[in-house]
Amino acid sequence: MKKILFSLPAESLATRWASSFIKMNVVYTHLSAYRQYLVRRLSRRKLFELRAPQSDVIIATGHGATDRIAGQKGIILAIDEYSDKEVSGKKIYLLSCMAGQDLAPDLIRKGAKVVYGYSEDFVALINTKYFLTPFNDPAAGDFFKPACTGMKMLVDGNEDYKQIADKQREEFLRNAERVRTEDPEASALMQHNADALVCYTVDGKCS
Repeated sequence: MKKILFSLPAESLATRWASSFIKMNVVYTHLSAYRQYLVRRLSRRKLFELRAPQSDVIIATGHGATDRIAGQKGIILAIDEYSDKEVSGKKIYLLSCMAGQDLAPDLIRKGAKVVYGYSEDFVALINTKYFLTPFNDPAAGDFFKPACTGMKMLVDGNEDYKQIADKQREEFLRNAERVRTEDPEASALMQHNADALVCYTVDGKCS
């Protein structure tokens, strides 16, 4: 049985929305997998360090920088601050800003099989009317659901890593084209996410 570790903080609107979409579109669609949750205040470094070595897939959202990704209680992964055993052999998805620049290739050097991330800011438009149920926000779904598609493909065991990246880009671009006339700003931001998505394996960039 696959073991999946989710790090899902919700200390801000951005992380609340991201975590909500991941729960609805990835967590609840893979109930047969063994799932470990670091939700809200549990999304912190010490618990991640304890649970990551027993995981096959790691899915983390949170505020990021080029060399790190945060949980709700500080940084959970940062260059030079984690051990090989936490990531070796893992398939990893980082839904955060900029962690695809330096952290993603560093995770590969430490033994990860594949890492998806974003080389620039991951952006999304949200409607706070859906504060209690962010996963029902239709506009936000156009931003978060393509990323969730990639996560689901990883959890399902797909090892065509380029196909996973291509599928996400296709969804971002399809959503962008659908709203291009009525909401050109949203369309441009979806295009931005498609361009920012990166994928790394031991053989280098897979996208």
